[in-house]
Amino acid sequence: MDHSRKTGVRKVIFHLLKYLHRRNSIRLGFSIPLHTFGPGLSIAHWGTIAVDSQARIGRNCRIHQGVTIGRSKDRSPVIGDNCFIGANASIIGGITLGNDVKIGAGAVVNRSFPDGAVLVGVPAENIAGGRTTRTGPEQAGAGRPQGSAGSGGRRAHVRPVR
Repeated sequence: MDHSRKTGVRKVIFHLLKYLHRRNSIRLGFSIPLHTFGPGLSIAHWGTIAVDSQARIGRNCRIHQGVTIGRSKDRSPVIGDNCFIGANASIIGGITLGNDVKIGAGAVVNRSFPDGAVLVGVPAENIAGGRTTRTGPEQAGAGRPQGSAGSGGRRAHVRPVR
């Protein structure tokens, strides 16, 4: 196959995929422009999701229904890798959120936060304090009562319901 024919086939495939993206976006209620999210986007539930075309979100983002990621004063958010965005959260303006950020349901984020932040409320506040994201298996049970799930392989005793 010569180069011009390959290019023509790629253009047809590109336009077909773009059409399918637009059709599915309308059907499912998503307004997510191409090339705003990195690889690994996970959409937990169908429902309205609106993302500004200038926003940039990193890899492995999990996003729930009702989320708005929008611009303010011609500036859009930049969100790092491995983020979690809860239902009905709003992220507005030219802010930067670090890696491993978790945003609770209904939070309104209108200022920048560092890596590992856990954001809740209107306006959003970081409830993680000075803590950073857990990175290794040695910290898998940190901060949990002994015997709870994730505490070094020990399991809590649970009685069956009768």
